[in-house]
Amino acid sequence: MNDSIFLRSVYLTLMRRQLLEEKKLRRFIRSIVREEAQKAQGSKDPVPGDAPPAKQLHVFDFDDTLGVTQDSNGVMLYKDGEPAWKSAKDAEAWINDAGISGEDLLKGPGGQTFEQPEGIDGFAAYVSSGVLPKIKAKAGGNVKISPNKPTAQDGEAVVFDFSPSASAKSAEPIKDTIGKVKKVDSEGGETAIVTARAGESGGKPTKNFAGKDVKISVEKDLTDFMQKQGAPLNMGVHGTSGANKGEFIKNNLLDPMPDEIHFYDDDGSNIDKVKGALAGKVPAELFLYGPGKYQEKASDPNQPNQKYPAAKEDEKKTQAESIDLSRWKLLAGIR
Repeated sequence: MNDSIFLRSVYLTLMRRQLLEEKKLRRFIRSIVREEAQKAQGSKDPVPGDAPPAKQLHVFDFDDTLGVTQDSNGVMLYKDGEPAWKSAKDAEAWINDAGISGEDLLKGPGGQTFEQPEGIDGFAAYVSSGVLPKIKAKAGGNVKISPNKPTAQDGEAVVFDFSPSASAKSAEPIKDTIGKVKKVDSEGGETAIVTARAGESGGKPTKNFAGKDVKISVEKDLTDFMQKQGAPLNMGVHGTSGANKGEFIKNNLLDPMPDEIHFYDDDGSNIDKVKGALAGKVPAELFLYGPGKYQEKASDPNQPNQKYPAAKEDEKKTQAESIDLSRWKLLAGIR
């Protein structure tokens, strides 16, 4: 029985038996009309958290979202296949020109922000994860991951060395987002960390600038950290080694499909990638929190910056199967 026939039968039955006053019946029909119209058009303003908690998936970045760490990332500039920074001053000048300074400059394996990696004829800079997009932009997107090196044909390019962030033992919690994890978990929602750091579940160690293996313990370290905060992740910790977080979520965390996906990240490029992979492309509402560092209150884990309705699961529903809104609007007194 389709919607129109069902509503007509309800209307006639109730009126014949005089079980409802006309005013109450009109109100009843109005509510159904609104509900059916919303289904037909798609929700234009999804409400975060109105799905049952068990049907909500909350995915968090770690660095500058859940915790602040001093774990650095190495950066080297190459020109025509050769290291370009021949001194610490060369590296510092380029990094400062990219708009990076202060607390985003961290210590490398040798204890200095600008130092010469072992076995490399050039200098490297060590920075926080949050400024890697600035470096990538200054390099025109021409980026390699160690131990890969640019060739002469690559012109100017940068190499990232994630090995200093292979562990995560120096984290300090960001209370607001840790509190959000606790709240979601206590209500029965699904929670996960998806970090750009390399994860040991990949089965391979990461490599430094010189190509030497560095043991990874990120997933274990972050799991232990969250447990100590009383905020365990029931969907686990996942290291992506810088891969697209939106595609990772789509391919690994959406079975079964939730009604709502909530994503928290201080990095605008990650927000954009998740939006591109999921917004309007999966049958779940999407809520994006960020960009902006949570410890500086630039992002609020309780207030999404962007929200998108779910993709329609059945775009081929025929007119005969849908409600006759004009007829029922008339019955409900809607002009």
